[in-house]
Amino acid sequence: MERPPRTPRPPADRTPDPEAMRKRTQLAERLESALRWAGMSDEAITELRGDEERTGPGWQRLAKAVADNPYPGMDPKPNSKGKFKTKTLREGEASRPAMNAGLKFALEGSNLKESAYRYEYFKAIFNSEMKSLKKENTRKGINLDKSEEIEKISQHMTTPEANIQGKLAADIKTVEKMRKGGPVYIDPSEDREKILSLIREQADMIGMGDVTSTAYHARKHIDEIPAHEREHEREQRQQLDQEGSNKSEVSPVKDYLDSLARTLKEGEVVDFNPTSDGEGVQVAFRRVVEQARGSDKSGPESEPSTEKGAGKKIALLGKVYIRKNTGIQVATYGKDAENER
Repeated sequence: MERPPRTPRPPADRTPDPEAMRKRTQLAERLESALRWAGMSDEAITELRGDEERTGPGWQRLAKAVADNPYPGMDPKPNSKGKFKTKTLREGEASRPAMNAGLKFALEGSNLKESAYRYEYFKAIFNSEMKSLKKENTRKGINLDKSEEIEKISQHMTTPEANIQGKLAADIKTVEKMRKGGPVYIDPSEDREKILSLIREQADMIGMGDVTSTAYHARKHIDEIPAHEREHEREQRQQLDQEGSNKSEVSPVKDYLDSLARTLKEGEVVDFNPTSDGEGVQVAFRRVVEQARGSDKSGPESEPSTEKGAGKKIALLGKVYIRKNTGIQVATYGKDAENER
């Protein structure tokens, strides 16, 4: 379906909701406090915000990205006796260089919203590197203090070898190749069965909106996808092994979007309701996957399965929003928070 012509919306009540404004102000304060913790002056923060209101959408989006993706020990608070935990302070000192590098990377975005996506992407890479180091240390019997692990990854994230921009460019290229048609449009006023049928038919074309945000979701949630649905990632690792190249250059995007499309095609519909503004429809698809033999965990580097691990079920959930003017967008996709229900 082609994009429909825009229809004028009825005048909205612009009276600010006091409670909503209070929450937005609190979120802005959390962002500004975190930026000061990272070493940014009040003048630099004001310059960064520019003409944007503290409660405006751009500043709020960046605030949410920072608040929802804290670095270890970021912006610590004293206890009831006014003292800071030594462990928290150590972790904060260890992670601060990574946050500074992440902010620098983020603020290369064209606007505050793009900067928020880039901040989330950088933090997802940081988290992935931390998991990999922990796994490697466990395998080798190395026991590092958490702050030492953080420091090691934090230092790595500030070097050219981390190649965050290169990873993002490769991920975006894959997103654009797989979802090159742009948004898929469905009229939310259609009946339920028609909407579901159109979603399932066009599942391979439905994306997650902004390409950087899509890359971030893939990096964040790929470990939640069962190992047997990560064939492309496994092939990349094998090829890089043969070439003697760095396996951290593996991109998870293809497997992630393929798994999402499979869930939209085959998943059970567990939610179908109007959006909160009444102008669209929200749909949730849930697919229960039985872990294939050969792995008892998610991920391409899992150990061989045992009788206990084989056949373990994983529930994947994709949340879809349909609006007339913006088309279909997947808000998030990964392991169902109520996986065992």
